[in-house]
Amino acid sequence: MALNCFWVTLFLFFGFLGVVFCEQDGFLSLSCGGARTYVDSSNITWFSDDTYINTGNITTINYVEDSGTYSSNVPLRFFPESQRRNCYKLPVENTSSMVLVRAQFMYKNYDRHWKPPAFLVSLGTAITSTVNLTNKDPWIEEFIWPVSKATLSFCLNAIPSSGSPVISSLEVRPLPRGAYRSGMGGFSNKSLRKRYRINSGYTNGSLRYPADPFDRIWDADRSYTPAHLSPAFHIPLGLNLSSLKESPPLDVLQTARVLARDDFLHYNLPLDTFGDYYIVLYFADILPVSASFDILINGVVQQSNFTITTSETITLYFTQKQITSLDIAFRRIRFYPQISAFEVYEIVDIPPEASSTTVSALQVIEQSTGFDLGWQDDPCLPTPWNHIECEGSTVTSLDLSDTNLRSISPTFGDLLDLKILDLHNTSLSGAIENLDSLQYLEKLNLSFNQLTSFGSDLDSLVNLKILDLHNNSLQGIVPASLGELENLHLLNLENNKLQGTLPPSLNRESLEVRTLGNLCLSFSTMACNEASSNETPKVTVITNRKHT
Repeated sequence: MALNCFWVTLFLFFGFLGVVFCEQDGFLSLSCGGARTYVDSSNITWFSDDTYINTGNITTINYVEDSGTYSSNVPLRFFPESQRRNCYKLPVENTSSMVLVRAQFMYKNYDRHWKPPAFLVSLGTAITSTVNLTNKDPWIEEFIWPVSKATLSFCLNAIPSSGSPVISSLEVRPLPRGAYRSGMGGFSNKSLRKRYRINSGYTNGSLRYPADPFDRIWDADRSYTPAHLSPAFHIPLGLNLSSLKESPPLDVLQTARVLARDDFLHYNLPLDTFGDYYIVLYFADILPVSASFDILINGVVQQSNFTITTSETITLYFTQKQITSLDIAFRRIRFYPQISAFEVYEIVDIPPEASSTTVSALQVIEQSTGFDLGWQDDPCLPTPWNHIECEGSTVTSLDLSDTNLRSISPTFGDLLDLKILDLHNTSLSGAIENLDSLQYLEKLNLSFNQLTSFGSDLDSLVNLKILDLHNNSLQGIVPASLGELENLHLLNLENNKLQGTLPPSLNRESLEVRTLGNLCLSFSTMACNEASSNETPKVTVITNRKHT
């Protein structure tokens, strides 16, 4: 799925001009909520998103452009009352090493409630942005993502009490191999969120496909504070672009903002998020002089006495850590500082995924419950699955209470990092088993089942603090090995069929032992001899509830 392009070189008296022709191989353009395939004015083919997502409802709105001169019916997909991830599975196999992902979110009061939603957007395991359609509607987000798997999960994550996530379009575009990696040595395994992509010196609207074969949108230059005090130039000079990894369009490099009447040329750029940023500057000397100038970012010289010669093209890369605003400036040394284009990206961390063993185990366990628990992709990130809690990318808590689990399968033993396991009221019977590998387990709730035997696995749970076994059918005596669990401070054995003397090792000040409702349980042999062997245990009944 690589972008197929070929160059035609036209030799003219003043140099050469490269013209690129491309097919849309690798383009994926989804009309979210749309029902038909169509071709837009840029000759890009759009498809329904039905194949790529299985949740959400669809509707259509009449959208009027800000200018008021054009209106169209725009389909939307929205996700009502959803607290889980709503994910698109985007194919990126055999694309380049980096892809551009662009999404448009639109509310426009489609539900007539006048309550624009806010929600989180994630790619893979990373929360990449927060969309708040109260602030801007429509809202466009664009990301550059390093490809590592055959599919990429693009998810809309609901924020409680903030409305239903909604999306109108979603695009994937392959990027040149090796692009947007230079200068990122200290930032491994990162994604980029676009903040600015400016075609300096060009003021007549934005530029995109087919001028840019990778369909990046280059926004028009405008007067950023402080004023440029400089003119715009467009000179169709032949340029050699082969050394530029990002392959910017020739049309972009043939324009420039040039300093004319001052010592500084500024781009003062507001940033909406405190964080780390990646900056790409493009230079093409389209004037018949060799200019020299300093490049400053937030007042600090990043490149001194930078020189570019006629017809030369150069890309420079910079990173800025922990900033809230950005001022890119060019200070004159000799002749006229000039800039052809620039891009600014917020650097977004990509957290590690949960282990494949954990994911496989949880998928098997979900099947055994008989319920669709909505478990998709990574269990921990960007937000934990329902019934699961995590520490970073590690699953530490699992609550499957009130499901018809019937047994603790060996798969539970693969969840090695669990600290909390709640399987109360899950129709378990027989012996407690398949838990001996859970060395970090601190709280185990197996109450309200039909368990009849302690088994031997509990002996291995050396970090166990709370063991809740009340309202089962446990019979016989309490094993002395439970007293060897030094961290145990609550043992609930109420309402079982246990009898006999409790092990002396359980009789310690740091441990609370609850025994009501058994035939006879005591630390005193005499107390049990005096008790009636026909005493009926107290039983609490709990019914299965539908699991969601």
